[in-house]
Amino acid sequence: NIKRQGESHIPRGKRIASRAYDFHFRFQRGKDYMDIDQLLRNGKLTLNLDDITYSNAKNVTLYKFDTSTGNYVKISDNRITSFNGRGKYILLSDR
Repeated sequence: NIKRQGESHIPRGKRIASRAYDFHFRFQRGKDYMDIDQLLRNGKLTLNLDDITYSNAKNVTLYKFDTSTGNYVKISDNRITSFNGRGKYILLSDR
């Protein structure tokens, strides 16, 4: 399940360069659902920059929300990362 949403936990000196994407995984059997905490294999996540909507974006990098600190943390110098569980991702650029 992927949720697109706006965001308010942006680090100082950064600006939003995409919507936030919240990934979590569920298994459905009949009417019952079970949350999946960790995948058996890593997936690959690529977020592309929408140059029309975010035309002033500079030095765009991928960040992941750290639930323990309540802040976004840089996880990649580009827009690609691997993942194996739930997470909230966003592209941020320099101001």
